[in-house]
Amino acid sequence: MTSGLTREFALSAVLMVAGAVLNAVATLALLPSKEGADHEAIFTRYADSGAWVAGHLVQFAAILLGLAGLFVLARALRPEAPHLAALAGAGAVATAATWALVQAVDAVALKQAVDAWVDAPPADEATRFGNAETVLWTGWGVQSFFYAVYGLTLVLLGVAVAVSRRFGAWIGSVPVAAGSLSLAIGIDVAYRGSETEVYELSSVAYQLLVLVFVVGILIAEVRPRARPSMVRAP
Repeated sequence: MTSGLTREFALSAVLMVAGAVLNAVATLALLPSKEGADHEAIFTRYADSGAWVAGHLVQFAAILLGLAGLFVLARALRPEAPHLAALAGAGAVATAATWALVQAVDAVALKQAVDAWVDAPPADEATRFGNAETVLWTGWGVQSFFYAVYGLTLVLLGVAVAVSRRFGAWIGSVPVAAGSLSLAIGIDVAYRGSETEVYELSSVAYQLLVLVFVVGILIAEVRPRARPSMVRAP
């Protein structure tokens, strides 16, 4: 049973690391930068991107891998924290569904809207531009709920980790901090959108916290194997 649980914890960490790496590749290599609040310039970059849809599909798969890792971890924690782990697992599923909606708006609907604006005759440009902004703002709304649900999932998982006592106490506090920050991002996006410096900095910070959490799990699972027992039978 112990070795089975160890494999589950290791699998969860591998899935989360793979998701983080794949997401970084998609974001940095395939998707154009979207800093600033100049929607005309942003939409032009989006329209010129030939890898927009493909990049978001890779990003979609990457986040699903990470959420699968959270789900596996929650499942592994159920013997020691049954109710919290079950809620965290349900949260991971709900987060995946919300993420699918984010990508449907951002990857497909927004791309179609900005392409229609770029190709529109002069008389229709203002209308098409307004349509594209409406889709963008819809994306902000869905993102705000994604960050909120994801944040709640991380908080539940962190408390479950702390209750299980399988890992160091600090490991459980990391996803709680990351989840709290994600909740704050969701609230900030709901009120101010995703074009603020707070959003950019907070997003990087919570992703780093999640990475620290994953590395902590890996270290906690590998270290006991590396230390042979020195206790001898009497």
